[in-house]
Order: sequence, then structure tokens, then C-alpha cells
Amino acid sequence: MFELAPTCRVNQITEKAAKDMAYVTKSTYTKLSGGWLQPEGRVSIDWIFDFIYEESLASILNQPEAERLYVQKLMLEGKYQSLRIKKQTFSPKYVFSVGMPKFHKTNECHYLTVDFTNYLVPPQISARGAQEVRKFQAFCEQTKKELKGRPDDVFWARVGAKFHIQINPQSVCYENSGVQGVSAMTIAELQQQIRKTVDVSLDMQNGDDGAVIKRVRHAPHIQKALACTADPKRRAIVEQFFTLKRQLINLLFELYRKQMRVVNHVLPIHLLQASGLEPCRKCWGEREAIQRFSLKNADDGLPPIKAEIA
Repeated sequence: MFELAPTCRVNQITEKAAKDMAYVTKSTYTKLSGGWLQPEGRVSIDWIFDFIYEESLASILNQPEAERLYVQKLMLEGKYQSLRIKKQTFSPKYVFSVGMPKFHKTNECHYLTVDFTNYLVPPQISARGAQEVRKFQAFCEQTKKELKGRPDDVFWARVGAKFHIQINPQSVCYENSGVQGVSAMTIAELQQQIRKTVDVSLDMQNGDDGAVIKRVRHAPHIQKALACTADPKRRAIVEQFFTLKRQLINLLFELYRKQMRVVNHVLPIHLLQASGLEPCRKCWGEREAIQRFSLKNADDGLPPIKAEIA
């Protein structure tokens, strides 16, 4: 394991340290902290909640949400020795093909701020087996090219007719562009807004509709929570609570980032390679990408990072 020196913050990187760092998109950073990087050893959930905020947020956040914030805080603090890598194998659940996430040489690379939208393979197709999924994906890729510039509903109508199913496309958007409003807030403002968000979330649980919220507050995502709630009024309350949860998570991450004076999503190349990421050939250049990253870093002077295959 290795750890960056305290001075190796993004706005204080030495020339030598900068050569060992690379940029990733916001969505890739979230993906890494959401499962690819995990706490090393046994870490109690109580300790995690103590670590991410001055008081326990166990009544608001579920365990995966708390663990993701825990990992993000460790990443921002450069405490990589406290993390292990759980390598991911790509799941063929998306309509359009995607490669492994990339890391970038410069923060001016165009692909750092590009939004990507994909779709989940319909469950009717997944139920038919891997061969049918591959056939479905190939048809979608080809049809998308043929219908370039046409409305999406035309595309889905043709795909549905081909496979004799009714498709309700479920999109997955990886947003890397834009600036969140919280990024302009000071540390004091962030702390104040976090306090307010926590208080409102707790007040909702102690109010007249508290039983509704407590029943679904730890659901893995809002869709699951809403599926358990039929009444329109109660659904609106659940949506409000989950909006507060997302806001709280974003505020906490921004607070960690400001406290560590981290400007961009920058991580050690050694860590990114060990996680399975690939260099962006656009900003690294084809030759450097091949020469520098095609061989294992046997003599990089860094101890190996623990990894396990998912």
C-alpha cells in the first residue's frame, strides 16, 4: 500500500508527483468510490458513520451510501493504504457497448466533460439468455447508426418490433459537465447547509409522516422506495426525503474536497491501473499510451495494491 504525502494535494503537486497522477471524470470517480475501491479490513459501520460526519447519519443514509462517503473521504485525504481494490468484470447489461473508464493526462481533455447516456437491456431480453442479449445489442448498435438524427421513439419502435416486445427504455446518464451550485460555497456555508439538511431530514422522520419515511429510508434507491409506496401524497414525501439524501451526500463530498483543497478529480496512476482503468489515447497520445501503459510497472518503486476479482 502507499500513501501520498500531505503536500501532494491537487493544487500543491510537485513535478515528480504530478507525473504519477492522472485525471478522471466525475462519474468515474463516483464509480471508483461506489464499489471498485472498498475499505481495507473489517471496518464497523459505526466507525464509518463517525468518520464521515460529526454525528451519526445512520437514520438518514443506508450502509452503501455511508461506505461510499467513507471511501471518498479517504481518497481525498490520500489514505489509499486504507483501501482495497475489487476489480470489476463488465456486465453486459447495457444496450450500447462501453469500454473501461479512462484516465487522462490533462484536465483540458475534452472527454473529461462529456456526458454519456446509455440504456439498460430490457428484462424481457435478459431473460432470454446471453446469446439473445448479444444479438439485441448488435441490432441496437446497427439500427442507431441507420437512424442517426431520427427521434428516439422511432429507434425504440423498430427495436421493439424486431424482438416482439414493448420497450420502456431505462436510461443511465453519466454526467461530467456543468458545475454544481455547491462548488461555489465556502466551507462555512457547506457546514451550515449540511446542518440544515440533516435537521430537516430528522424533522421529517419525527413528524406526522415519519412512519412512511422510516419504512423506506434505507432503500437502495428511490425507485425501490417508491415501489413500496402507492399513495400519491406519501410518494411525494418519499421523493422529498430522497432528494434531501442526495443533497446531503453531495454537500458532504464537497465539504471533504474543500477541506483538503482538492480542485479536480485526480488520483495516482498506479491506483487507476490496478483498478483496471485505461489511458485516454486522445490526450496521452497513441504512442505514449502504448509505450508507457502496455507493460506492467514492475519497477515503479511502489508496493502492490491488494486486489480481488469481482
